[in-house]
Amino acid sequence: LLELQRGFVEGLKECGLPVTPQYIYHCAFDQGNFDREQLVAATDHLLSLDPRPTAIMCFHDTAATVVSSYLQSKGFKIPEDISIMGCNDEPAAATHHPALTTIHFPLSEMGACAVKELERRIYAKDTESPKKIQLPVTLVERESCGSPSL
Repeated sequence: LLELQRGFVEGLKECGLPVTPQYIYHCAFDQGNFDREQLVAATDHLLSLDPRPTAIMCFHDTAATVVSSYLQSKGFKIPEDISIMGCNDEPAAATHHPALTTIHFPLSEMGACAVKELERRIYAKDTESPKKIQLPVTLVERESCGSPSL
């Protein structure tokens, strides 16, 4: 998750947008499970900020669906009032209402590259540091992001 956050911060900087620490909130993550109470507390924290964010990006689709459902229960319209985005392109992202905009990671290719790198290091008795391999990610645009009605 820290690598995703670094990329997020770098992206903000590249776009000339400010990096404001109080808009970055960490929730515990344990083997794909999020603490719903922490996600609700994080969402309430973000809603209390001035100015209130017009979008919330979660580093996992499961968290994004919880945040989206919570916001809707509080009367917010997604994406008219606030946009929500996740990562991982989980199957539930496509069936959530509204369908969740997300980042798709090429997990099969990532696994194949990891095995090839491990094999290279074992059989070649390679003691060099691992290669840095970059694979393309895809933005999957669905219904949960749009221009806010300020």
